[in-house]
Amino acid sequence: MDNKANPKQFILRILSKNYKTESEIRSILYKKFGLSDNEISKIIDEIKSMGLINDEYFTKSFIDSRINKGYGSRYIKSRLKRKGIEIQDKIDPNIDKVVEIVKRRYNREIESNDTTQKKKTISKIYNFLAYRGFTISEIKDIMRKL
Repeated sequence: MDNKANPKQFILRILSKNYKTESEIRSILYKKFGLSDNEISKIIDEIKSMGLINDEYFTKSFIDSRINKGYGSRYIKSRLKRKGIEIQDKIDPNIDKVVEIVKRRYNREIESNDTTQKKKTISKIYNFLAYRGFTISEIKDIMRKL
């Protein structure tokens, strides 16, 4: 029984420092302790009953956090997928927030009168937004608001 408490205590220590999804915990328990699926499920059920694992809550807070930081739907879905959460719902970015971030970052370059500089800036902005996970249509919407 003592060796069964060890993995649970290990996971509780991890969760006290940083939130993990159910999939991440399954992976940790399998890799670190080589437990069977049944043993892993028992530990996860116990931890869930304590309220320490809630993938729905995590997903919602993660999406809200990344939207407020100016990230696009592709970026958010990719990060969630890495954490073992597949999401099919459409994620609508906060375009006004993204416009504010872009203006803050490229303010001097946007206000430049030099046409070649403006073209370079537009290209930089497109790349910046694509890197942040925005689709082409979202990028076009953001560029219109700029």
